[in-house]
Amino acid sequence: MVSTAQSLPKPMLLQAFIDDSKSEGVPPFFVLAGYIGRADMWAKFSMEWQRALDMRPRIAYFKLREALRGEGEFNGMSEGLRMERARLMRNIIEQFAPYEFSIGFRLDEYEKAFSILPRGAYDNPYYFASFHLVMRLTRNIDHFGGSLNHDDLLVVFDNQAMEQTRIVAGWERLGRQLDEGSQLQKLPPLVTKLMRSTPSFRDDKHVLPLQAADMHATWFRLYIEAHRDGRPAPPIHGFKTQLPGLSIIGTQETLNNLAQTVLAGMKTQGRYSG
Repeated sequence: MVSTAQSLPKPMLLQAFIDDSKSEGVPPFFVLAGYIGRADMWAKFSMEWQRALDMRPRIAYFKLREALRGEGEFNGMSEGLRMERARLMRNIIEQFAPYEFSIGFRLDEYEKAFSILPRGAYDNPYYFASFHLVMRLTRNIDHFGGSLNHDDLLVVFDNQAMEQTRIVAGWERLGRQLDEGSQLQKLPPLVTKLMRSTPSFRDDKHVLPLQAADMHATWFRLYIEAHRDGRPAPPIHGFKTQLPGLSIIGTQETLNNLAQTVLAGMKTQGRYSG
Protein backbone atom coordinates (compact mmCIF):
# COMPACT_ATOMS: atom_id res chain seq x y z
CA MET A 1 0.00 0.00 0.00
CA VAL A 2 1.27 3.48 -0.89
CA SER A 3 1.23 5.88 2.04
CA THR A 4 -0.54 9.23 1.81
CA ALA A 5 2.78 11.05 2.11
CA GLN A 6 4.27 9.05 -0.75
CA SER A 7 1.25 9.66 -2.97
CA LEU A 8 1.45 13.44 -2.69
CA PRO A 9 3.12 15.15 -5.65
CA LYS A 10 6.61 16.45 -5.02
CA PRO A 11 6.59 20.26 -4.74
CA MET A 12 7.88 21.95 -7.87
CA LEU A 13 9.64 25.31 -7.96
CA LEU A 14 8.36 27.65 -10.64
CA GLN A 15 10.34 30.77 -11.48
CA ALA A 16 8.99 33.92 -13.10
CA PHE A 17 11.49 36.40 -14.55
CA ILE A 18 10.21 39.94 -15.13
CA ASP A 19 11.68 43.03 -16.80
CA ASP A 20 10.32 46.44 -17.71
CA SER A 21 10.46 48.65 -20.79
CA LYS A 22 9.51 52.32 -20.85
CA SER A 23 8.25 54.10 -23.93
CA GLU A 24 10.05 57.09 -25.40
CA GLY A 25 7.06 58.30 -27.43
CA VAL A 26 3.99 60.37 -26.61
CA PRO A 27 1.88 59.30 -24.87
CA PRO A 28 4.41 57.14 -22.97
CA PHE A 29 3.72 53.47 -22.24
CA PHE A 30 4.92 51.36 -19.34
CA VAL A 31 5.48 47.64 -19.85
CA LEU A 32 6.36 44.67 -17.65
CA ALA A 33 6.86 41.30 -19.30
CA GLY A 34 8.66 38.01 -18.96
CA TYR A 35 8.43 34.25 -18.76
CA ILE A 36 7.51 31.59 -16.21
CA GLY A 37 8.60 27.96 -16.08
CA ARG A 38 10.12 25.17 -14.01
CA ALA A 39 13.42 25.83 -12.26
CA ASP A 40 15.06 22.80 -13.88
CA MET A 41 14.03 24.06 -17.31
CA TRP A 42 15.57 27.47 -16.61
CA ALA A 43 18.87 25.83 -15.65
CA LYS A 44 19.08 24.12 -19.06
CA PHE A 45 17.86 27.29 -20.78
CA SER A 46 20.67 29.30 -19.19
CA MET A 47 23.31 26.92 -20.53
CA GLU A 48 21.98 27.27 -24.08
CA TRP A 49 21.67 31.05 -23.75
CA GLN A 50 25.28 31.27 -22.55
CA ARG A 51 26.45 29.21 -25.53
CA ALA A 52 24.70 31.70 -27.82
CA LEU A 53 26.37 34.63 -26.06
CA ASP A 54 29.76 32.97 -26.50
CA MET A 55 29.38 32.57 -30.26
CA ARG A 56 31.62 34.78 -32.39
CA PRO A 57 31.48 37.68 -32.21
CA ARG A 58 31.05 37.09 -28.48
CA ILE A 59 28.76 39.37 -26.47
CA ALA A 60 28.66 39.65 -22.68
CA TYR A 61 24.85 39.88 -22.56
CA PHE A 62 21.90 40.28 -24.92
CA LYS A 63 19.52 43.23 -25.01
CA LEU A 64 17.10 43.49 -27.92
CA ARG A 65 17.12 47.29 -27.77
CA GLU A 66 20.90 47.34 -28.27
CA ALA A 67 20.66 44.78 -31.08
CA LEU A 68 18.08 46.88 -32.93
CA ARG A 69 20.03 50.11 -32.51
CA GLY A 70 23.58 48.81 -32.88
CA GLU A 71 24.51 50.03 -29.41
CA GLY A 72 26.23 48.56 -26.36
CA GLU A 73 27.39 45.01 -27.03
CA PHE A 74 26.38 45.43 -30.67
CA ASN A 75 28.28 48.67 -31.29
CA GLY A 76 30.02 48.43 -34.67
CA MET A 77 28.36 45.12 -35.59
CA SER A 78 26.61 44.83 -38.96
CA GLU A 79 22.81 44.74 -39.06
CA GLY A 80 22.94 41.23 -40.51
CA LEU A 81 24.95 39.89 -37.57
CA ARG A 82 22.78 41.75 -35.05
CA MET A 83 19.52 40.35 -36.45
CA GLU A 84 21.00 36.88 -36.75
CA ARG A 85 21.85 36.94 -33.04
CA ALA A 86 18.32 38.16 -32.23
CA ARG A 87 16.87 35.28 -34.27
CA LEU A 88 19.07 32.80 -32.43
CA MET A 89 17.97 34.08 -29.03
CA ARG A 90 14.30 33.86 -30.00
CA ASN A 91 14.87 30.32 -31.26
CA ILE A 92 16.25 29.35 -27.83
CA ILE A 93 13.18 30.79 -26.12
CA GLU A 94 10.89 28.83 -28.42
CA GLN A 95 12.99 25.68 -27.93
CA PHE A 96 12.29 25.66 -24.17
CA ALA A 97 8.79 27.16 -24.58
CA PRO A 98 8.24 28.89 -21.24
CA TYR A 99 4.88 30.61 -20.77
CA GLU A 100 5.03 34.30 -21.58
CA PHE A 101 3.22 37.18 -19.91
CA SER A 102 3.02 40.94 -20.28
CA ILE A 103 1.17 44.01 -19.07
CA GLY A 104 1.27 47.46 -20.63
CA PHE A 105 -0.58 50.73 -20.20
CA ARG A 106 -0.26 54.45 -20.85
CA LEU A 107 1.32 56.26 -17.92
CA ASP A 108 -0.98 59.28 -18.23
CA GLU A 109 -4.06 57.03 -18.11
CA TYR A 110 -2.66 55.18 -15.10
CA GLU A 111 -2.03 58.44 -13.23
CA LYS A 112 -5.54 59.66 -14.03
CA ALA A 113 -7.19 56.42 -12.87
CA PHE A 114 -5.25 56.06 -9.61
CA SER A 115 -5.46 59.73 -8.64
CA ILE A 116 -8.62 58.77 -6.68
CA LEU A 117 -6.44 56.90 -4.15
CA PRO A 118 -4.50 58.40 -1.24
CA ARG A 119 -0.79 58.76 -1.83
CA GLY A 120 1.13 55.54 -1.27
CA ALA A 121 2.26 52.43 -3.10
CA TYR A 122 -0.01 53.03 -6.07
CA ASP A 123 1.85 56.23 -6.95
CA ASN A 124 4.40 53.82 -8.40
CA PRO A 125 3.20 52.13 -11.64
CA TYR A 126 6.02 49.59 -11.33
CA TYR A 127 4.60 48.31 -8.05
CA PHE A 128 1.04 48.22 -9.41
CA ALA A 129 2.00 46.43 -12.62
CA SER A 130 4.27 43.89 -10.91
CA PHE A 131 1.77 42.97 -8.21
CA HIS A 132 -1.18 42.81 -10.63
CA LEU A 133 0.81 40.67 -13.03
CA VAL A 134 2.02 38.25 -10.34
CA MET A 135 -1.51 37.81 -9.00
CA ARG A 136 -2.75 37.04 -12.52
CA LEU A 137 0.01 34.46 -12.84
CA THR A 138 -1.01 32.72 -9.63
CA ARG A 139 -4.66 32.60 -10.72
CA ASN A 140 -3.58 30.89 -13.93
CA ILE A 141 -0.83 28.74 -12.44
CA ASP A 142 -2.46 25.49 -13.58
CA HIS A 143 -2.06 26.63 -17.20
CA PHE A 144 1.68 26.91 -16.56
CA GLY A 145 1.90 23.35 -15.27
CA GLY A 146 1.88 24.33 -11.59
CA SER A 147 -0.35 23.81 -8.57
CA LEU A 148 -1.59 26.35 -6.03
CA ASN A 149 -1.64 23.68 -3.34
CA HIS A 150 1.73 21.98 -3.78
CA ASP A 151 4.23 24.17 -5.62
CA ASP A 152 6.30 27.28 -4.92
CA LEU A 153 6.77 30.37 -7.06
CA LEU A 154 9.92 32.50 -7.03
CA VAL A 155 9.51 35.94 -8.64
CA VAL A 156 12.71 37.53 -9.95
CA PHE A 157 12.76 41.12 -11.19
CA ASP A 158 15.49 42.87 -13.09
CA ASN A 159 17.45 44.97 -10.62
CA GLN A 160 15.78 48.40 -10.57
CA ALA A 161 17.87 50.40 -8.12
CA MET A 162 15.46 53.37 -8.01
CA GLU A 163 12.28 51.28 -7.64
CA GLN A 164 13.36 48.29 -5.58
CA THR A 165 12.85 49.86 -2.14
CA ARG A 166 9.36 51.11 -3.01
CA ILE A 167 8.28 47.79 -4.51
CA VAL A 168 9.52 45.77 -1.54
CA ALA A 169 7.93 48.19 0.93
CA GLY A 170 4.59 48.08 -0.89
CA TRP A 171 4.71 44.29 -1.21
CA GLU A 172 5.49 43.79 2.47
CA ARG A 173 2.83 46.31 3.53
CA LEU A 174 0.18 44.48 1.53
CA GLY A 175 1.33 41.15 2.98
CA ARG A 176 0.97 42.54 6.52
CA GLN A 177 -2.50 43.90 5.76
CA LEU A 178 -3.62 40.54 4.41
CA ASP A 179 -2.13 38.78 7.43
CA GLU A 180 -3.75 41.17 9.91
CA GLY A 181 -7.10 40.63 8.25
CA SER A 182 -6.58 36.84 8.31
CA GLN A 183 -7.04 36.82 4.53
CA LEU A 184 -3.74 35.02 3.97
CA GLN A 185 -5.05 32.01 5.88
CA LYS A 186 -7.84 31.66 3.32
CA LEU A 187 -5.53 31.81 0.29
CA PRO A 188 -3.90 28.78 -1.40
CA PRO A 189 -0.49 27.79 0.02
CA LEU A 190 1.45 29.04 -3.01
CA VAL A 191 -0.06 32.55 -2.70
CA THR A 192 0.39 32.60 1.08
CA LYS A 193 4.09 31.74 0.80
CA LEU A 194 4.53 34.22 -2.04
CA MET A 195 2.97 37.11 -0.09
CA ARG A 196 5.07 36.33 2.97
CA SER A 197 8.28 36.34 0.94
CA THR A 198 10.22 39.26 -0.52
CA PRO A 199 10.57 39.56 -4.31
CA SER A 200 14.06 38.95 -5.64
CA PHE A 201 15.94 41.58 -7.64
CA ARG A 202 18.86 40.39 -9.74
CA ASP A 203 21.24 41.75 -12.38
CA ASP A 204 20.15 40.67 -15.87
CA LYS A 205 23.79 40.53 -16.97
CA HIS A 206 24.25 37.55 -14.65
CA VAL A 207 20.77 35.97 -14.44
CA LEU A 208 20.29 34.94 -18.04
CA PRO A 209 16.50 34.33 -18.08
CA LEU A 210 16.13 38.05 -17.29
CA GLN A 211 17.70 38.78 -20.69
CA ALA A 212 14.88 36.79 -22.28
CA ALA A 213 12.38 38.78 -20.20
CA ASP A 214 14.02 41.99 -21.44
CA MET A 215 13.61 40.77 -25.02
CA HIS A 216 9.90 40.11 -24.52
CA ALA A 217 9.33 43.43 -22.71
CA THR A 218 11.07 45.42 -25.43
CA TRP A 219 9.16 43.77 -28.25
CA PHE A 220 5.80 44.14 -26.44
CA ARG A 221 6.48 47.86 -25.94
CA LEU A 222 7.33 48.25 -29.63
CA TYR A 223 4.11 46.41 -30.48
CA ILE A 224 1.79 48.68 -28.46
CA GLU A 225 3.68 51.79 -29.63
CA ALA A 226 3.07 50.73 -33.24
CA HIS A 227 -0.63 50.29 -32.45
CA ARG A 228 -0.68 53.78 -30.90
CA ASP A 229 0.94 55.27 -34.00
CA GLY A 230 -1.25 53.36 -36.47
CA ARG A 231 1.59 51.46 -38.13
CA PRO A 232 2.43 47.75 -38.52
CA ALA A 233 4.05 46.07 -35.55
CA PRO A 234 7.77 45.31 -35.96
CA PRO A 235 8.67 41.67 -36.67
CA ILE A 236 9.94 39.33 -33.97
CA HIS A 237 13.22 38.14 -35.44
CA GLY A 238 13.33 34.35 -35.33
CA PHE A 239 9.62 34.00 -34.57
CA LYS A 240 8.24 30.59 -35.59
CA THR A 241 5.81 29.64 -32.84
CA GLN A 242 3.39 31.65 -30.71
CA LEU A 243 4.07 30.74 -27.09
CA PRO A 244 1.13 30.28 -24.71
CA GLY A 245 0.59 32.84 -22.00
CA LEU A 246 -1.31 35.97 -21.05
CA SER A 247 -1.14 39.56 -22.23
CA ILE A 248 -2.81 42.57 -20.61
CA ILE A 249 -3.13 45.97 -22.28
CA GLY A 250 -4.68 48.34 -19.77
CA THR A 251 -7.17 50.79 -21.25
CA GLN A 252 -8.46 53.84 -19.40
CA GLU A 253 -11.63 51.92 -18.58
CA THR A 254 -9.85 48.87 -17.17
CA LEU A 255 -7.46 51.04 -15.15
CA ASN A 256 -10.41 53.02 -13.77
CA ASN A 257 -12.14 49.80 -12.75
CA LEU A 258 -8.99 48.49 -11.04
CA ALA A 259 -8.52 51.74 -9.14
CA GLN A 260 -12.16 51.62 -8.00
CA THR A 261 -11.66 48.03 -6.81
CA VAL A 262 -8.58 49.03 -4.79
CA LEU A 263 -10.47 51.99 -3.30
CA ALA A 264 -13.40 49.79 -2.34
CA GLY A 265 -11.01 47.38 -0.60
CA MET A 266 -9.43 50.23 1.34
CA LYS A 267 -12.85 51.42 2.51
CA THR A 268 -13.87 47.91 3.58
CA GLN A 269 -10.65 47.54 5.59
CA GLY A 270 -11.06 50.98 7.15
CA ARG A 271 -7.93 52.34 5.48
CA TYR A 272 -9.67 55.19 3.66
CA SER A 273 -11.76 57.98 5.13
CA GLY A 274 -12.00 60.42 2.20
